[in-house]
Amino acid sequence: MISKNQKNGLTPSIITKPSISQMMEDVNQSEEKSGEKGLQAEKSAPASQNPLAQQAAVVQTTTAKPIVWTRSDQLPYGLLIENEAREIVYINQSYCDIFEIKVAANALIGQTIDKIFEEHISRFDIDETALEQLREFIPKRQIVENFTLPIAEDKVIRIDFIPLDTKGSENWHVWKFQISNKNYASPQNLKEIEENYWSIIEKMDLGILEVDTEERIVRAHDRFCRMVGYTSQELVGKHTSELLLLDAYTDFVNAQSKTRVEGKTSSYEIPLRCKDGSIIWAIVNGAPIYDAEGKVVGSVGIHYDNTERKRLLNDLGLAKKAAEAAQHAEKQFLANMSHEIRTPLNAIIGMTHLLYDTQVSAEQKEYLEILQSSSRILQNLLTDILDISALENGTLPVQLKEFDIKGLLTALHRIYELQNNKKDVEISLNIDPNLARQVYGSERLIYQIVSKLLNNAYKFTEQGKIELKVKQVQQTNETIAIQFEIRDTGVGIDEDKLEVIFEKFKQLPNETGYKFQGAGLGLALVKHLINLLGGSITVYTKKGEGTRFIFQLPFKKINFVKSEYQVPTVNTTQKILVVEDNLMNRKYVGGLLDKWHISYKIVTDGQEAIRIIENENFDLILMDIQMPFLDGYETTLMIRSTQNINQNIPIVALTASAMQEQKEQALKVGMTDFLAKPFTPKQLLEKISMYLSPSDTHEMEEQKWQYHPELDSVYLHELYGEEWTYAYEMFQTFRDEVLPEYTHLTPLVQQQNWESLAREAHKLNPPLAMVGLTSLQKYLKSIEVQLTHDNNPEGIPEKINFFQTELSRMAIILAEEVNRLAFKTAAQ
Repeated sequence: MISKNQKNGLTPSIITKPSISQMMEDVNQSEEKSGEKGLQAEKSAPASQNPLAQQAAVVQTTTAKPIVWTRSDQLPYGLLIENEAREIVYINQSYCDIFEIKVAANALIGQTIDKIFEEHISRFDIDETALEQLREFIPKRQIVENFTLPIAEDKVIRIDFIPLDTKGSENWHVWKFQISNKNYASPQNLKEIEENYWSIIEKMDLGILEVDTEERIVRAHDRFCRMVGYTSQELVGKHTSELLLLDAYTDFVNAQSKTRVEGKTSSYEIPLRCKDGSIIWAIVNGAPIYDAEGKVVGSVGIHYDNTERKRLLNDLGLAKKAAEAAQHAEKQFLANMSHEIRTPLNAIIGMTHLLYDTQVSAEQKEYLEILQSSSRILQNLLTDILDISALENGTLPVQLKEFDIKGLLTALHRIYELQNNKKDVEISLNIDPNLARQVYGSERLIYQIVSKLLNNAYKFTEQGKIELKVKQVQQTNETIAIQFEIRDTGVGIDEDKLEVIFEKFKQLPNETGYKFQGAGLGLALVKHLINLLGGSITVYTKKGEGTRFIFQLPFKKINFVKSEYQVPTVNTTQKILVVEDNLMNRKYVGGLLDKWHISYKIVTDGQEAIRIIENENFDLILMDIQMPFLDGYETTLMIRSTQNINQNIPIVALTASAMQEQKEQALKVGMTDFLAKPFTPKQLLEKISMYLSPSDTHEMEEQKWQYHPELDSVYLHELYGEEWTYAYEMFQTFRDEVLPEYTHLTPLVQQQNWESLAREAHKLNPPLAMVGLTSLQKYLKSIEVQLTHDNNPEGIPEKINFFQTELSRMAIILAEEVNRLAFKTAAQ
C-alpha cells in the first residue's frame, strides 16, 4: 500500500468493502443500459501486427466475453492491462482520450506505461513523488482504489489498481484511469468505477468472495455463487466452515486469514463443498481489504475453478498406477515364464549333451542334432523376449569395459564358418587394418547385435556370399566411431516391406507364403540395442539380389599395451580352470584335484568361463566339449581370438568321443590336447603333468583299502585310487540323487513304452560303474541293446524285475559302503 501521509494534494488509495459492492451493482446497471450498443465493434482497430497485440486478442477471446471488452471501450474511463513484463496487452480508447494521446489505442500495445508517460504524458505537470508512489503498487501487489494523481492545477487522474494471479495471467495488473476535478470524488463515481472494475474481473470466469476477519461471508459475487450452487442470500452471514470448507482444511484457511491481517497476499488450492454435496477444487488468490484508516477489515478471494484439471490429473495418476501395475504384472509373468520354461529347457539341453557323451549311431546322432538345434532356437527366443522386455522397461544392464573388438569379430566369424556345413555359402570377414584393437564399450551387446545380423543373413542366403565388413570412420582424441556392414546375396526384401522388418513379431514370408524360422524378434532387438548404445542402423536391399545392414556405434579409445596382459610369473601353486556341465564329472575332477593339492576353479558353461578368464590367471584349462550356451569349441575360439590374460595357456579337451574328426576339430579351434572320457585318475594326472611343473603334481601310491566283495574293487581302485573323500562323495551322490531314478524303469515296462525304456537304460547305465556295480551295468546294457539293436521286447519285463531286485539288494551294500568311506575320510 501507498503511505497514508498526504503530500502535495495526494490521497492514499484505500479499497473498502462498501465500494466493492457498489461497483458490482453499478456495473450490472451499466450493462443493462448499454444494451445492443455494447455489441458494436470496438473503437480500437484490430491488433494484428504486434505479438503482444495478438496476445491481447487471445486474452480477450479466452478470459472474457466479447461484450465486456466492447463495453470497456465505451466507458468514460481508461482501462489498461499489463503483463508480467510490464508490457501493455490491452488498452481502451478512453485512456488515449483522457491523456490526449493522438494515436489509436492498439498502437500502444506492447509498450510500457513508463514509455507512454515519457512520450505522451510528460507535458502534464505531474508530481514526481506521486509517480514514485504509483510505482510501488507493483512490488506490493495489493489492491488500490481511488489513488489521485494531479496533472494540472484543477485536474486529477483517479487511479485504481488490481494485481492478477490467475491461470494464464500470472503477475498481470489491471489499471483504471479517470479524469476529474481535483476535489471531485462523488460516491456515484466511486461506485461506478468499482463496479465496472469488478465486473471485468468477474467476467474473466473468476468467482469473488468477500469475508471479514472472522471468515464470515460479507458478499458472494454471482460467478462464485454459480460455482458452489448457493444464492448470495444463502451465503452472506454464514461462516465459510459451515457451508464451504471441508473439516480437514479449516485450520489451513484460518492460517491464511491470519496472514491477511498482516497485510499479506497468497495463492493456494483447496476443495470446496457445493450445495449439492459435490466437491470442486479452486485456486484462490487472496488479498486483504482495508478500511479508510488503513486497517484490515477482511479479505477478498478470487477463485478459479480447477476441478476439471484436477480430475484430469487424478485420472492420469490412476492411469499411471494402472500402467505401473501392468508393467509389474508383465515383469512377474516374464520372470515366471523364464523360470518355468528355462528349467525344463535346461534339462533338455543338458540331457542332449549327456547323450552326445555316449556312443551313438549315425541315426541317433542326427536325432540329437535336431533336438539340440530346436532347443537352441527355443532358448534364443526366450532370451530375446526377456531382452526386449528389459529394453522397453529400461532395465537391461549395459556393462561397459575394455575389450578386444578385433578378436571378438574374428571369433564370431570362425564360429559361423564352423557352423556353415549345410549351405554353399562363403562367409568372409573384412576388418580395417587401422581399426583399434582395444575399445571401451559393451562387448556382450556388440556380440549380440553382430551375431543376430549374421544369423539373419545366413537364414535368408541359400548360396552365394555373406560378408562382415568393419571399419573406423571417425575419431577424436578420446573416441572413435566404428561402422559395421553385414552384406549377403540372399533373397532380399521388397522396399515396401522395409518399414516393418524392425517391428516385434513381424516376419516376411517367401514367395510360397512360408515364413522363415524365427519369431520376428531378432531385428527388433538389434534396433533397440543399437539405439541403446547411441547408434543407428540403415538397411539397403533389392529383391532377389541381397541385403546390406549398416550401423555405426561410438566407442572410447584405449591405449592398449599388450605386455599388460601377459601371464605373470607364477610363484605360488599353479591353478586350473575346469569347464564342465556334468555334476558327476565335476565332483570327480574336483575331488582328484583337491587330493593332489592343485588349486582350481570349476564353472558350468562356456559363458561363465569367458567371464572368469578376464579377471583371473590360470595355467591350464580342462574343457568339456558338449555344454549348453557356448560349447567347448566356441569357448576356445573366444579365448584364443580375444586378447586376455589367459589367451595362450594350454586347453585340454575332455571328450567322450573317440572319433578322429572330433579330435581334429578340437585342435583346429585352438585346443592344445584332449583326454577321452571316462578317464582314470592316473590318466588325468599324467595329462596335467604334461602342462604343469612337476612340483605341483603328486604320484599316487598303492591302495590298501578293500571295497565290499560284491563290488568291483579293481575298477574302483583304478577309478578313485586313495581319493577316499572323492569316493565317499561319489557313493553318497549315487545313493541320494541317482538311485531313485531307477524306479522309473518299472512304469515304462508296464506301459510297454520300449523306446523310452531304452533311453532310460542308456542314461542310467554309466553311474552304476562309478560305484562298482559293473555286473549290473553290463546287465542293463544288454537290455538296452536288446531294445535298440534287436528291437525285441521279449523277456524284458522279467529282466527289469530281476535288475530291480538285484539293485535293491546292492543298495543296502552301498549304504554300508557310504558309512565305511565316511569313517575312512574322517580318519585321514
